[in-house]
Amino acid sequence: MGVNPGTLRNWELGDSEPSLDNLKAIADATGRNLLQLIAELTGVGIEALPEPRVAEDVMAIAFKLEKVEQFRLVQLLIAQMAIHAGVEIGEAD
Repeated sequence: MGVNPGTLRNWELGDSEPSLDNLKAIADATGRNLLQLIAELTGVGIEALPEPRVAEDVMAIAFKLEKVEQFRLVQLLIAQMAIHAGVEIGEAD
């Protein structure tokens, strides 16, 4: 995967979060799909997760997260959308 050890340490300490691309790479590298990885990280049983087909399916999963994790999910989605759109977003002061 090629992640800098300092970056990995920041993830482990909760000082930063991996991008969706990195989460996907972690899932692939460990033989999981992204939903399986999310289920493991959030403690939700994979059997409880529906196979998402539309955005509303993902929302049903997201509503099971604690509020702080819901906000993190939104931040990750926005950051990923910005990357794909070629838009640089900075942190608020």
